[in-house]
Amino acid sequence: MDIFSEFKDLQKLYNNIIVERFNDAPFSESFECIYDVIEYIYECEQNGEEVSDDIFDLFTFGYRYLNEKFLYINSLYDRVYKTDDNLKAHYADLDLLFYVMDFITDAKLENLDYKELEDLEEEIFKKIENKEKIESNTSERIDNATKKIFRKGFHGFMESFEVLYDAITFGTDEEKDDGEFFEIDK
Repeated sequence: MDIFSEFKDLQKLYNNIIVERFNDAPFSESFECIYDVIEYIYECEQNGEEVSDDIFDLFTFGYRYLNEKFLYINSLYDRVYKTDDNLKAHYADLDLLFYVMDFITDAKLENLDYKELEDLEEEIFKKIENKEKIESNTSERIDNATKKIFRKGFHGFMESFEVLYDAITFGTDEEKDDGEFFEIDK
């Protein structure tokens, strides 16, 4: 089964988790950006438009990213929080965890050292799983770890989605800060 045929299942998860239930979560904005880009690519493919290898790779990455996060949210809901209100009360914890997870993903893609972030991810994950309070200095520790990654040439995968999101939303073909052109006809 090709990944485009699996997109309908992701749409259902997206509508259930982000649109209908947790659209006020701090992480929903980045999810929406990624979702809108991959939905656009999906619609292009469904309309018979040729999707380049780079755009297909972006679709695949975005699809897998969202699917992983939505399945994780569902799992936490079922195992830990059990109600929408309990999950909403812990948005900040989840946002912190997703932030660290995203940096680890980027560091892996760019072959940078992410051990310190991986330790923080595990610590936050355990606190969430055990319904324990995350220490107040955790954000500062994350900032220190991410600054080290930024100094080593970090770019971030969200940049690609943001560029395409802007092009889709605003219909621009402008050169972006990184000098790359993304031509998407609206």
